[in-house]
Amino acid sequence: MNDKISVYFNDFSKNYDQFAFDQSRGTKYLSEIEIDFLINELQIRNKKILDVGVGTGRNSEMLLSEGGIVEGIDLSEGMMAKAKEKLNGKKINFTVADAGENIPFKDANFDVVICMRVLKYIPSWGRTIEEISRVLTKNGIFILEIANLYSVQYFGLYNSNYFLFKPDEVKTILEQNGFEIIKIGAGSRLPFPLYSKLNNKYLLKIIVFFESFLEQFLPNAFLSRNLLIKCRKI
Repeated sequence: MNDKISVYFNDFSKNYDQFAFDQSRGTKYLSEIEIDFLINELQIRNKKILDVGVGTGRNSEMLLSEGGIVEGIDLSEGMMAKAKEKLNGKKINFTVADAGENIPFKDANFDVVICMRVLKYIPSWGRTIEEISRVLTKNGIFILEIANLYSVQYFGLYNSNYFLFKPDEVKTILEQNGFEIIKIGAGSRLPFPLYSKLNNKYLLKIIVFFESFLEQFLPNAFLSRNLLIKCRKI
């Protein structure tokens, strides 16, 4: 990850939570999809967990509340400052680190690693997965989120500072680094701007129903803005 991304998130840190999670009922719903996946797919209590790209601490806050032992790394000192403020008084260690180069922990050090809303900003994301495999114990669990190329996000790439993934390419890199894919979950299939403006709870219910209807008939990778992937290190 380069200096440009670090500067971007340092500047964005002041308003990140408001934009990404708290902007509307719709953005809160998108966040809940991810949080629910983590809760449902992980054994958290007393597990040693690394939050790669801890950001402002959204995921770590949940992991700590569920009894996890959490370490957080991030390239952006501004984002990490917000996380420290949010999680003040809670037992979590923070380290400034570029996950696109090296993760500063010893081999087989964690039971669980999560990486949410991060990889799309890391050009050397294959190296990140290699490092995550290294710091995970055997049979450790890795949950990652990827932005899907085969979705409406494709039309928002112009002048963006992120990129999208071909799911099969990610699957190949995971397998090459000793991971077995256990489950793939779908995110939302409709554009983010729609959710960012959505504050009517009844309209949100209709859209959630429509999303669940699509899920019955479409493959996970088709149209879903992002994918949530659970892996085990073998």
